[in-house]
Amino acid sequence: MTTLILASTTDAASRNIAVELLEKLDLQKDSTKQGWFNASGVHLRLLDHDLIGLRQHEIGDPYEVVIFLSRHKSARHEKSLTVHATGNFGEDISLGGNPAELGLAAPAEMQRVLIHLKDLVEERGSPYRVSYEATHHGPTNLSSRSFFVEIGSTSREWKDREAADIVAEAVSRSMSTRTQAVPFVGIGGGHYAPKITSFSLEQPYAAGHIIPKHTAKNIGQELILEALEKSDGSRMAVLEKKGLDAETKAKIRGILDLRAVEYLWI
Repeated sequence: MTTLILASTTDAASRNIAVELLEKLDLQKDSTKQGWFNASGVHLRLLDHDLIGLRQHEIGDPYEVVIFLSRHKSARHEKSLTVHATGNFGEDISLGGNPAELGLAAPAEMQRVLIHLKDLVEERGSPYRVSYEATHHGPTNLSSRSFFVEIGSTSREWKDREAADIVAEAVSRSMSTRTQAVPFVGIGGGHYAPKITSFSLEQPYAAGHIIPKHTAKNIGQELILEALEKSDGSRMAVLEKKGLDAETKAKIRGILDLRAVEYLWI
């Protein structure tokens, strides 16, 4: 099994990260397939459309993990480097995927990239904030585990070659890192999950799907169980003490207790 990295030529951040990775991973152009580049154990493909609407037939056989390189857009206009799993907790599919469906997350691989991003930002004195994001947008129906790694949050950052190099270096380093971590589902807090991010950076626990507080309030048992199953079959949840109201805490505890899922509060 190998790793597939997907980038879009229509996305400046995605394209710049891909260019850096071509050199770092010594990827060679595939003369038989347009837009494909290969090295031992890894393939990179350049697509001419956004990645959130990707379908399984566009990548073919399953891979060990699929890494999407992308821009991140936010009204906060904050310099950010983020990683997250894919999925839709509700019916809105305006950003790709299927309604009320989660993709297969890759907790260990996400954590490795997150750790290397944090280390590189500190080493280089970069102003970028590193964090997880809550699960959101497509694709949701791939047969491979996958995640997004993104540069945010405006066109200035998307074109920042130093940021692209940091992301590419983090992805490259993660491929030669083999750490053991317990997968978990994060529940509570805001979209950028600062407490869950800190927990995963400091402890041998790797987040898969992350359910933010506004979603946790209305989520049902079925999607919570799907989040666990699609986070490498996790049997553990990490909940933010101050990131959930009392009613939501009671509901989540009831679901987890019923299914004998271990949980801890942070």
